[in-house]
Amino acid sequence: MAQGFRIAIKRMSGKARLVVAAHKAECRAGLLLGVLGFLLLLAPRPVALALTPTPTPSGVKITTPRPGQAVQGQVRVLGFTDVAGFRKSALFFGYAEDPTHTWFLIEEKRIPAHGGLVGRWDTTLITDGNYVLRLTVEDRLGHRYETTVPVRVRNYTPVETPTPGGATPEVNGVQQPTLMPASTLTPTPLWPTPPPVPPNPIVLSPDTLTRAAAYGVAAVIMLLVLFGSLRRWR
Repeated sequence: MAQGFRIAIKRMSGKARLVVAAHKAECRAGLLLGVLGFLLLLAPRPVALALTPTPTPSGVKITTPRPGQAVQGQVRVLGFTDVAGFRKSALFFGYAEDPTHTWFLIEEKRIPAHGGLVGRWDTTLITDGNYVLRLTVEDRLGHRYETTVPVRVRNYTPVETPTPGGATPEVNGVQQPTLMPASTLTPTPLWPTPPPVPPNPIVLSPDTLTRAAAYGVAAVIMLLVLFGSLRRWR
């Protein structure tokens, strides 16, 4: 019986050890979760930032040509590109009524401009129409700024007045004379004048005509007499 008692005591001690081990594991897990929660409370919370486009600074603009101006031939595009941390600038053109907004590169520059030349545009390589010039500037931080100006290319078509009764139209900044409609002229046929008839060098007077008639009658009579004489001799 004493042996059974010892076996029971061993079993109870083994269960007690298991309970203590499980309690220790629970205490460790709870301590770990408490530390993690405390660290989460100390961590900085994320701040929501509004993503807004970078505004174009006042230093980026096209001064020539002006909006709506008519241009021809080689166009000198002037403007400002001197932003802080300037890296490069690029000048493009596109069709004003293009729904795809496709841009064609004109020229790139690595030197900032302060009211100077930002590019040369050869408009003789394109058809007349309405276009848009686009100037972009990129700084060393990767920020990009841009500005646009609408223009009219008029190499082969008349330059229309921008507003009814307004100022004289300009081409590349130079005032042009206003085109007036040509008056319709009705052609009048001109018949050639005939040359004068030269005078007749042979002039016959009435006396000359009378003498000629008498000579003719006498000749006829002589021929008749001669003809009658010849018939008698036969």
